[in-house]
Amino acid sequence: MSYIARGTYPAGNSALTFDDGLVRRHERLCPAELELRNRVQAVIYTYEIGLVQPTNRSPGAA
Repeated sequence: MSYIARGTYPAGNSALTFDDGLVRRHERLCPAELELRNRVQAVIYTYEIGLVQPTNRSPGAA
């Protein structure tokens, strides 16, 4: 869920590799299991539970 909130995907830079289909399936099922209607609610939820912390960086900044 933290990757959804950050708008990132760990392809290639992770110690573990996952099939794209598996990632997309979990991306779809996790919010449904938490009774979240869409990706925006999933992002809000991750901030509310402290999984992701706000930053002052603009999106796309290195």
